[in-house]
Amino acid sequence: MLHPLWLFVLLSVAAIVGDTVNYWIGAAIGPRAFSGNVRFLKKEHLERTHRFYEKYGGLTIILAASCRLSARLRRSWPASAR
Repeated sequence: MLHPLWLFVLLSVAAIVGDTVNYWIGAAIGPRAFSGNVRFLKKEHLERTHRFYEKYGGLTIILAASCRLSARLRRSWPASAR
């Protein structure tokens, strides 16, 4: 059995390394993916998404976090009502 502290450290390192690797892959491949002729990767969609996040980015992050929190609370309320 893995000690909980080691498990926490291992999962934290894996999350950070995974995030970093995905960032660098996206930075290297991302611009080339939109310069080709891929049917579902359209430059207009990227620009529209960029404009949306420039306008509503902070609010979107707050709402997404509150939705995750409300989902967790919604799952725990029936258990606390017993």
